[in-house]
Amino acid sequence: MTQSTELNGHRSPEHWRAITKGVANGCRNHSAASLAGLMLRRGFDAYATLDLMLGWNTRNTPPLPEAEIVRTVESIAARELARRQGR
Repeated sequence: MTQSTELNGHRSPEHWRAITKGVANGCRNHSAASLAGLMLRRGFDAYATLDLMLGWNTRNTPPLPEAEIVRTVESIAARELARRQGR
């Protein structure tokens, strides 16, 4: 990652704005995990995160299968819950 996309180990606001416009094949899975992780780490409800991720996915070229978005959000939500519980 370049300095323009990462600041002190955190991605810049510009990075997140670019992702929200949708991404191309080859970037979709990583971007989905990153975006879901950001929302869940910041306290978003898992169901709200899933709804937002499904909407975001429609902007991707091509969109990921819906089941893949569901699996990604479920996986990240489980990790975040474990993190919060100190596991």
